[in-house]
Amino acid sequence: MGPLSLAQEAWALTTGAGDERRNLDAEWEVFEARAVLRCSSLRGEEIVRLLHACTSAKRRPKRLLAKLAQEIPDKMPQFDAAGLCICLHAFAQMRSREDKLFAAVTRRLLQPSLRADLQAAHLTSLLYSHARALMSDKGLIRVASARLAQEADSLPTEDLATSLQAFATLRVQDVSFAASCSSAVARSVGSASLSSLCDAMGALARLSVPSGSLQRGLAKRIRQERPQDLDALSAAEVSRLLFGIGGSDGSDEACRLLASRLERRIGELDGPRALVQAVEALAKSLCHDEQQGGGAPKALSNKLVAHMVDFSVKDVAATAVACQRLMVQDGAVLESLARQGLRKGWRFKPQYAQAVLRACRDAGFRHPAVQELWEGVQKAREEEQAAGKPREPQDDAVDSDEESTP
Repeated sequence: MGPLSLAQEAWALTTGAGDERRNLDAEWEVFEARAVLRCSSLRGEEIVRLLHACTSAKRRPKRLLAKLAQEIPDKMPQFDAAGLCICLHAFAQMRSREDKLFAAVTRRLLQPSLRADLQAAHLTSLLYSHARALMSDKGLIRVASARLAQEADSLPTEDLATSLQAFATLRVQDVSFAASCSSAVARSVGSASLSSLCDAMGALARLSVPSGSLQRGLAKRIRQERPQDLDALSAAEVSRLLFGIGGSDGSDEACRLLASRLERRIGELDGPRALVQAVEALAKSLCHDEQQGGGAPKALSNKLVAHMVDFSVKDVAATAVACQRLMVQDGAVLESLARQGLRKGWRFKPQYAQAVLRACRDAGFRHPAVQELWEGVQKAREEEQAAGKPREPQDDAVDSDEESTP
């Protein structure tokens, strides 16, 4: 038997991950040093296998990836469309952002001579890779949106959901594409997996695309689903589903089913994004016949307080709006919102501060931090008036902050 290829060596290290007698970190360092020296001689298919092995091992050999990023553009004729897509997917999975590599590969795949070989699945993969690496390519967006919208009815729901998530992550507003995908997903609502439907619904909600047909279909599906199938969803998936259908016509019963599950599994959520979506989802899920919320679950309140320091300005404002809808009375949450607003300084615009002030006002919560935030809003207004800037129109609730906040 001849010497092992680099891909075979990487796979051997992957399969040995459960052997506690081995120092895999040290073995990977030795392997990476050897691979960097040898990778110039690798052919395209060998590079694909090597990257796939590294991804499967959940390793990120930075020096090797940097070297391969230089090698792949010169060897692109050795790759087919699928191979190049796998390469970008691997770099994206390993959080290795290589702008020149992504641009070169995408430019080649979109050439008219090669575009015929580019299938819808390849475009979905490219969108995923670019979104994960937070890189937007106008040419890819243009080709993918037209092609995927045209073929939406024949694509797997998972691919539609992945494409929608990529557009949402990259903040691409293409109403025609999103509407085509939404309609196709709605037609598959009875047969597609709940997980993929959840991903699609969550992305459409982030894109602010009307999806009434999908919302109605999902609400019906949730009402008819077996309890154990709903319980099989992750807490984050339940949150996305609830956020997606909350407030839509005929969704009250489905929202109750999801909200009760989310409240029991708050402990599984972590990080600002998951927590903000959870509190927003619970606020949206309030049934049409409910005049006010009953507050947020204690477990969620505790997590909001613990993670508030990591919230962005928009996270704070969104949480404040949700807390007002839920009629949150927890002083620790409201104080944290006010203090985080103060920490943001000039970035916390008056309209964001007013969202916090309204939540505190409706809860009857008074605190020095709230007073300081209110004074900051007044000062900003006075400075704008002195500079001759027109005051932004405010609704009655915002104007009443001046009277209700000491």
